[in-house]
Amino acid sequence: MQFIGTLADLLVDAGHEVHMVVLNVLPELANYTGSSKAHKIIRLDRPQNRVHDMSQLLDLKNPFLGVQNSLRGFSDMVELSAGFCEDQVGHKDLMTQLKAENYDVGIAEFYYHCSFAIFHHIGVKTSLSALAIHMIPIVNEVFGIPILSSYVPNMIWPSINGPNMNFQQRAMNFFVDTLDTLNLREYGLKLTRPIVNNAFGADFPSVKSVLKNISLIFVNSNEFFELPHPISNKVKYVGGIVKSKAKALSHDVKSILDNSKSGVVLLSFGSVTNTSKMSEQMKESYLTAFAHFPTYDFIWKLRPGDNESTMFSSTPNVHVINWFDQKAVLAHPNTKAFMTHCGLNSINEAALAGVPVIGIPLFADQLYNSAITVYKGIGEFVPIESTNEPQVLIEALNKVLTQPKYRQNAKLVQKKLQLNPFKPEENFVKWVEFAAEFPELNELNLPSDELGL
Repeated sequence: MQFIGTLADLLVDAGHEVHMVVLNVLPELANYTGSSKAHKIIRLDRPQNRVHDMSQLLDLKNPFLGVQNSLRGFSDMVELSAGFCEDQVGHKDLMTQLKAENYDVGIAEFYYHCSFAIFHHIGVKTSLSALAIHMIPIVNEVFGIPILSSYVPNMIWPSINGPNMNFQQRAMNFFVDTLDTLNLREYGLKLTRPIVNNAFGADFPSVKSVLKNISLIFVNSNEFFELPHPISNKVKYVGGIVKSKAKALSHDVKSILDNSKSGVVLLSFGSVTNTSKMSEQMKESYLTAFAHFPTYDFIWKLRPGDNESTMFSSTPNVHVINWFDQKAVLAHPNTKAFMTHCGLNSINEAALAGVPVIGIPLFADQLYNSAITVYKGIGEFVPIESTNEPQVLIEALNKVLTQPKYRQNAKLVQKKLQLNPFKPEENFVKWVEFAAEFPELNELNLPSDELGL
């Protein structure tokens, strides 16, 4: 939502009128749109019996058990998206209202196929897509980009070696690519089709054919901080477009950063992860590892109440804090490493700050993101299930804190991102305006787009 909201605000700044349709998925986000400038925001409530679907998906899963949950998580999201589709197209008055607006351009997240069916139904002239994460395989399928299992890791269950897979890893990658096609992409289209046909008529085009009418896709990644893979000219990189100014550090956090003898290591599993599900044994393991580096200070982000155990008082160089401005901490010159779940925003912020990473991914695209940091030489990967024992954490910390190559590589990536001659904001706005002028950009199509099996 933050990504789409940022795109909306950029178009408003460029002089365009922007309307947003937002489905209330999570009760706690009922007043959040990601945009502060959109001219009109239409909020849709879900039926009461489905309002907690998303909450249950996020809360019932224990992410600290291991990334093997990712396949199930992606499958759950496919089923939830079908429910979201039914909730939206069921608003007949809204569909009539949107059709009357006579929109020139529609932009929606790529993995939510229903939006593009709605665009077709209401007569949007130009359909564009946005992707808040790295490219997913269905983008390849829609735009005719080959899926090369030999060196492109599947995002659902990627090899941490990135493109440098051995034979066994390539075989597994091919298997996961096939499973992805059958279980997720085709399954998602199968679930969406009857919902769309019921709402818009039996003669409505297939969702897959509607997706092929997308003129461009804006991907929230950067070619200098990505794994190598084939793309199409319809793919436009806008990584780093979501920007927020670093807030002032609190006195306590600033004091830790300013006065640490050897430097500070930041540990955060993100804003969504329920850290109360982390076992006492795992917490003890982290504290034991941190005690091996007494001249370093560790700032550990935990939810309120998760730090009540007396175990934290025995490790004086560990500072448990409920909230801090992550960007500001990473920008401080005394921050030496970032232990992170590898959410896309987190690794992008680390790259822009030139801070090495210890990746401890939990679910979704986070293992893929960790593979990027390893491939770029700015980080180490630690499986979450292995952190019940401190030795693996000690080894990773020792490498990142004592070997200069990690910081040198991180600073190189930082410089490339800073000096990139093509700014994502300008890139996005100009391509949207061009696509609005020329709705059919067939010159950018790959011939493979029309090839059958």
